[in-house]
Amino acid sequence: MLALIVARPGPVCDGLVALLGASQVVTKIVQIPQPEDAWDFVQSICPNLTLIYASPLAPDLANLITQMKAFCCRPVLAIVTSEEDRQAAAAHGADSVVMEGIPSSKLGKRISTLLKQNDKSPSKQHQFQTK
Repeated sequence: MLALIVARPGPVCDGLVALLGASQVVTKIVQIPQPEDAWDFVQSICPNLTLIYASPLAPDLANLITQMKAFCCRPVLAIVTSEEDRQAAAAHGADSVVMEGIPSSKLGKRISTLLKQNDKSPSKQHQFQTK
């Protein structure tokens, strides 16, 4: 399965890569720092899971969530730093929204749940297959 991380390089992004890398389900991780580049990527390959880290949730990231949900119907998890951003991410269609600082064990469980849901929901795009 392909996971996309939309986040600027830094400790949060590194932690997400490590957490997904430890998963036996995720086989490929792509990290893209800019929302516009992420949208270009999603239009060519629809990821099985997208993690968006926003501090704060800028309009371009909120729009990315909306576009992704409309385009490929795959799970989007947003990691935010404020209650206002949590509400905005949820309003734009994020499947799950968590606050920065969530313990990695809880975040891992949330990701596993989203990946299981992904198996049950069809994509409007073809599923990316890895060898």
